[in-house]
Amino acid sequence: MWGDVRTTGGSPGFAYGVSEPTQYGDPTAIMTGTWGPDQTVTGTVKINTTPTGTCCNEIELRLRMTISSSSISGYEAYCSVMPSPNQYCHIARWSGANGRYCNIEPSTPSINLVNGDVFKATITGSSPAVITVYRNGTQIMQVSDTGSEGGQGTDCGSGRPVFTSGNPGMGFYDTAGTNWNFFGWQAWSANDGTTTGNSPDVQLNWTPPASGMVILLKAQVASSSECGSVSAWTQIPQAAGASTYTDNAVGAGYYCYGLIVNNGGAYSAVSNIVEAQVTASGGTTATLSAPVPVNGASSFGGSIGTQ
Repeated sequence: MWGDVRTTGGSPGFAYGVSEPTQYGDPTAIMTGTWGPDQTVTGTVKINTTPTGTCCNEIELRLRMTISSSSISGYEAYCSVMPSPNQYCHIARWSGANGRYCNIEPSTPSINLVNGDVFKATITGSSPAVITVYRNGTQIMQVSDTGSEGGQGTDCGSGRPVFTSGNPGMGFYDTAGTNWNFFGWQAWSANDGTTTGNSPDVQLNWTPPASGMVILLKAQVASSSECGSVSAWTQIPQAAGASTYTDNAVGAGYYCYGLIVNNGGAYSAVSNIVEAQVTASGGTTATLSAPVPVNGASSFGGSIGTQ
């Protein structure tokens, strides 16, 4: 009934959909175990190839989701990964049988997610259930669901169920069924506020250069003293105009980050290096510097915070 999700290793990793066996049977992966009702799900978008042409290609975060072989219920925050004219984001309530859904957000933003965007959805409360959605730290949608919100979908109207439990997860949608590995998550994390030892996010920011493409550099080292002598960096290309990146749920250790700018094949020197220390208990210390110029065109800094 529901499609599969595939993951690949490496740094960063990549999670993406691979099949849609039925209409509305989006590839879906839900966390196992018992989760508290107040949930936060965060993903960093990876676009290998920007889908174009006929609508639609979407990337999804799931909240309070319950899934079986014939039923799916809970909430979904999703956005298009296609440019104009196929730009949109929605908050959907899924109500059981395949195809029973309603987009319940009161205002629909006309945007699409691009490579490096950090997409986050939270849910709190039960009467109503409040779902809030962010892109790169800025709120783009919010709804208080009482069971009577929304008007677009197959299961809208008054007296619909409000879901108070379930698990977080992810999903994808590709109308054509041929673009699955074009887009996905390069990082993803979920938290219900009740567990300890959650890995933190390292949140990075910079001023985009006047020309050229930013490439983020990352390395894990044995101690902070090694950040100044890294010889092998993982390169994470950023979309044109991107100014933020969140390295989600990193494990314990020391991490070094830098930037270079690729301007038509001419590469800049490495920016100032920022570093973060993550402890196994979920606590953190950081020496992330304030933004400073990078070759007169860009600046780089960041912060660190627990999910």
